[in-house]
Amino acid sequence: MLGLPLFHFRQNAAVTWGRDRWPVQSAALADHLIDAVEPLGQFPLMGREGTAPGTREWVVSHYPFFIVYEVTETDVHVLRLLHQHQQWPPS
Repeated sequence: MLGLPLFHFRQNAAVTWGRDRWPVQSAALADHLIDAVEPLGQFPLMGREGTAPGTREWVVSHYPFFIVYEVTETDVHVLRLLHQHQQWPPS
């Protein structure tokens, strides 16, 4: 499973919403999130076991976010980017 060549990341609504209001800060956040996700392609099990079955969770350093993702035999799929105070999984 190590060395997965692909990961899938869809921009979070918070980044998209903030882009118009704070372009410099949201660009920095987007870059940081992409940097946080990239190692998952090589080390997909580095996140903790997720709260939802079949998922894993990776805490984003320096920001109050965590990434919920799933690992398949060929890919890492980012499912959600959540603020640490958001409920996951949704009730």
